[in-house]
Amino acid sequence: MEIMKLCGYTTPEDFPGSPADRIQKALDAAEAEDIRKVVLRHSYTVDRTLFIPGQTEILFEEGASLTMTGEGPLFQNRIAKEEGRNSWSFEDSRIYIRHEHGTAPESPVITGDFSFYHASYVVLEDLKIRGTVSFEFCREVRMERDEFFGKEQGIVLGRGCNNFILQRLKAGAEKTAVVLDTRIEKGPYVIGKDAEIHEIILRDSDLDAETAVFLGASAEYGIFNAQIDHLKASGNGVAIGDGSGLDAKRFFNLTVTDIAAGKAERVLNNAVKHCYFGAEEN
Repeated sequence: MEIMKLCGYTTPEDFPGSPADRIQKALDAAEAEDIRKVVLRHSYTVDRTLFIPGQTEILFEEGASLTMTGEGPLFQNRIAKEEGRNSWSFEDSRIYIRHEHGTAPESPVITGDFSFYHASYVVLEDLKIRGTVSFEFCREVRMERDEFFGKEQGIVLGRGCNNFILQRLKAGAEKTAVVLDTRIEKGPYVIGKDAEIHEIILRDSDLDAETAVFLGASAEYGIFNAQIDHLKASGNGVAIGDGSGLDAKRFFNLTVTDIAAGKAERVLNNAVKHCYFGAEEN
């Protein structure tokens, strides 16, 4: 009697087709067979976006790499292409992408952008990415020991992002390493979801850009309950607002301390309310 070996994951090598076809089939099969884990072991070049189902772990083994040569982001959660994706109850959950060993290698493992929309419980850990990682209407996100190198921006939190922990990161970009801005709208408004940015922790990170962190708000949606501390910045540290004259309550309860910056530690362009900046409180 033949005994089937259950390995507990899928790999692109289990399927035929182009690299993009094989990886997408591995992702889809991991969901269909309720395995929920995809292992990448080799170097792959893809020419189209890969869509990640909910409750999926993607593991890059040592020596594996993934490069995007086509248009659009390399990775998106699957809701981004589904009808009704702006329903409050329709979201991808529990996506975990990591490198196998505890430190990122010398060369980028991943070349291409990540874009998460209406997703929760997302973890990016021990990755090295040459591209921009963006979120909109996402919650319960953790990024740790990652390295991000974007063209203009490294990490972007748009409207509706809350409960993020970003720590021990290395992020670089020509303009801004980390952006928190409620004016950024890529997808439709998610019904029933809070569009403000709040409950954010960014700490213990090395940010190489003209501005390390930029906080932007709109007349309707602001940023509150954010803690930014223990950063090393090559340029300006944290810039709050763009001088557009918003009500002070749009930047509320922010803590910005222990910023070692090559230029200004803090650039305050808008009025704020109940904010703590080390020795002073506004």
